Amino acid sequence: MSKSVTHSFVLPDKAERLRLFGSVDPIQGDKPVLKEEMQDLQNSKNDFLFELQQVGIENLKYPIDVISVKSPVKVSSIGNFRLTTSLEREFKGINMSRLAEQLQYSRNEGLSDQITDLLRLTQRIAEQMNQQNHNVMSLF
Repeated sequence: MSKSVTHSFVLPDKAERLRLFGSVDPIQGDKPVLKEEMQDLQNSKNDFLFELQQVGIENLKYPIDVISVKSPVKVSSIGNFRLTTSLEREFKGINMSRLAEQLQYSRNEGLSDQITDLLRLTQRIAEQMNQQNHNVMSLF
């Protein structure tokens, strides 16, 4: 007979959840317009109650080269990407643009449907997102 492990916790009331997961309080005056002056809310550390196994972008259509053994050897096509990463309990979120940024960087280097190219993209995203597990991308 196998034992089932269940994890339970009590969520805080709505006001506390809004404070914890919501945005920052409004400020008086002008908001910063320079990136260096903006607060990085997604990387703010706190106890956000639970971790997420996957967070990211799904159904992202992006140009990719398809390599063939027959002529033409290289054909441009559109790949359909799911770019995800896990989110640890102490982080509020991720900057989703970092995922697409790495995809564009790989495209500039000649991204193709070859496993080596896709693994390089996966490793690049894992490094950018400080992930231990490089299982951060799938192509479907």
